[in-house]
Amino acid sequence: MNNDYELMLKAYEQSGGERKIFTSSKFPHLLLKENKILSSSGIEGLELNIKETKTGIKGEIRAKKGIKIPEKVHLCFGVIPEDGLQEILVNFIIEDGAEVSFLAHCTFPNSVKVKHIMKSEIKLGKDATMEYSEFHYHGEKAGALVFPTIDAHVSEKGKFRANFFITSGRVGKLVIRYRVTVEDYGLAELVAKAYGKSID
Repeated sequence: MNNDYELMLKAYEQSGGERKIFTSSKFPHLLLKENKILSSSGIEGLELNIKETKTGIKGEIRAKKGIKIPEKVHLCFGVIPEDGLQEILVNFIIEDGAEVSFLAHCTFPNSVKVKHIMKSEIKLGKDATMEYSEFHYHGEKAGALVFPTIDAHVSEKGKFRANFFITSGRVGKLVIRYRVTVEDYGLAELVAKAYGKSID
């Protein structure tokens, strides 16, 4: 087995995930180590248009009109060394009536000076539903520098839920910036839980 792949699977498990997610074609997923895509699998009605960059990835994930994705879409972004920069620049478009749930694990198990930046624009169509749950593990040494930014627009009767959790290991420095605009009869729920230790 590719060493990078095995390292990422171990890091994924440390952040609370199950490795079977990335060893079965049943689950739509994206597995990223630093700026290298190790595994990617889509599903009918869900487009993953992602490209590698010098510092991470950029692109778009789109759920087509009316599609209901039965399985969670699993995302894993990891940095294995003690330091490094990872930038996730991915936009999400959830078309009218579509329903999709994302489960993301961000894992930096050896972090001393890892910097992780995520910037996303999210557009939900009418009656569309999207949930994005994000679980972080920054190791036990010094944590990481983490800067997630979301700018979301929820159309009429749309539903958007975002969950951010870091409940084990060190945090480091965390700055969350979420902005959501909601049209008539729409819903937005934003939840963040971070347990600090030492000088976090």
